[in-house]
Amino acid sequence: MVLGDRVFVYQFFEVVLQVEESRRIGFLMREVTQEKRLQDQLAMAEKLSGLGRLSAGIAHEINNPLYSIMGHTEAILDEDDPKKIKTYASKVLDSSKHMGAIIQNLSGYTRSNIKDQHKDVSISDRLDAAIEIALVASYSNDIVLEKRYADLPPIKAKPEEIQQIFINIIANAVQAMQGKGRLIVSSEKLNEHVVVRIQDSGPGIPPEYRAKIFDPFFTTKDQGVGTGLGLNIVHKIVEKYGGNIHVESELGKGSTFIVSLPFNA
Repeated sequence: MVLGDRVFVYQFFEVVLQVEESRRIGFLMREVTQEKRLQDQLAMAEKLSGLGRLSAGIAHEINNPLYSIMGHTEAILDEDDPKKIKTYASKVLDSSKHMGAIIQNLSGYTRSNIKDQHKDVSISDRLDAAIEIALVASYSNDIVLEKRYADLPPIKAKPEEIQQIFINIIANAVQAMQGKGRLIVSSEKLNEHVVVRIQDSGPGIPPEYRAKIFDPFFTTKDQGVGTGLGLNIVHKIVEKYGGNIHVESELGKGSTFIVSLPFNA
């Protein structure tokens, strides 16, 4: 109950008078203005905290394609060969589309019509683009890369979203190895699915964390390094296309993320 700018809670209760052998109704009212204001402040703080984590997530996710754009733009400025300039410009355009997809997915745009803008997507091409972007962003030359691609049919999807799946996983793998180690990326056709395995030689994921890694805002990274949104976005996109993702990991030996996507969807 609100009276002016003051908030009250009230309660009716039954009172039995033994002397008169009668019943009365009691009324209790207590002011809770301060408690209500505190609750409102806590709710607002929680909303601002969520917005802060989301903003940090957007900034963190767009760093990888942003580095790629900057690097290829610098290459264009120093290049005179029209064919190479066109190649670099194409990579800038791909990274720009990827940034747009990141922002759309983080804002919940993946709930829109999933058939919109679907194209035939080459898994191998998206893997190559993701590897390039993730390694450019890592500033490391100490990653030993091994590719084991199979001859795969295309899948129907948005290219930038499929690429985002692989960028996030590969970037996490590079970070887990601290820029030094072996990265094995393989693909195969299994029944009606394309299956991609991304294996790193990092420290592995502790068993108690493996069931949580796809949860929003869950991260074991230091503040400012990770937001816990990357793998959650990956999980949502994979599910959007009717696929599945899981991780196999052994402490001290590394982790393997396995993505399965239907090619006849």
